[in-house]
Amino acid sequence: MILTFMRVSAVIAPPRPEAIDKLRRIVGRPPKIKSRVKIEMTTINGIKCEWMEHISAADCPLVMLYLHGGGYCMLSTATHRGLTSKFSKLAGIKVLAVDYRLAPEHPFPAALEDALAVYTWLIDPQGGGYRPQNVVIGGDSAGGGLTLATMLRARDQGLPLPSAIVCLSPWVDLECRGESWKKYKSYDYLSMPETFNCPQMYAGNHRLDHPLISPINASLVVGEVEVLRDEAVMLAEKAKTDGVDATLEIYTDMVHVFQAFGGLAAKSREALNSAVAFIHTHIGRTRRQSGPTSFTSITSTSTSSSLFVAVAAL
Repeated sequence: MILTFMRVSAVIAPPRPEAIDKLRRIVGRPPKIKSRVKIEMTTINGIKCEWMEHISAADCPLVMLYLHGGGYCMLSTATHRGLTSKFSKLAGIKVLAVDYRLAPEHPFPAALEDALAVYTWLIDPQGGGYRPQNVVIGGDSAGGGLTLATMLRARDQGLPLPSAIVCLSPWVDLECRGESWKKYKSYDYLSMPETFNCPQMYAGNHRLDHPLISPINASLVVGEVEVLRDEAVMLAEKAKTDGVDATLEIYTDMVHVFQAFGGLAAKSREALNSAVAFIHTHIGRTRRQSGPTSFTSITSTSTSSSLFVAVAAL
């Protein structure tokens, strides 16, 4: 998929919506998933979603709400099945992925409204019925930024927050002010945003520095040579300054959302296992020395979430 994206990025350069349509057709093919994973399509409050459940997650009381990346303009729950199935398998939990509305047809705040609506349903006793303490929310790239924006909106509306937030190479500054955009552009497959004009198409009539469009305040995992590295570092630093339990991991010689690519198997597994360990620590899962995995429901009220961010670097 990396090579496909690089080839397409070199061909589709004009910043116009038509380029997004062409790119969607090229990179929208879903990956093959092993049979031990059950996929169930559903609709929640009019929003298309997808349940991903590995055999190890059967009857599990814990859930991960996942928001896919794609610059807010492309990709889907289907294109991210490889990643969501890995989370379900490794963490032993169910994953609910959201097919939120995309720009430019549906600019901000459409995606945010969809993500918040599904999260609200998930923790509603009359809806999904999950305790917030048994929920983790995560996403990659634009989905990582949307994850943070969703939690900011949930907090402002007085909703209970999930136990943990996991962001993989999150895009949290749509003004792209970090030096890493220039420093690592020759190493990372991700093109500068103006290539497809995604920031403007998503923001619509709103400013790019709107706090729910560029939520530069959270925790994340990034690659060392990826263009979003600086945003991840700033986000983690701000989160810690604000008193948030924030974890930042930087992986050397990796690129944007490297966790999704099988060709980077060793580092991908290492990063995913680290994210899963973070989830287990904060979502109330305990392991015995031997025997089956046991799950513990946390009963205290969630007033804040622990944050995990991963990025790549040199």
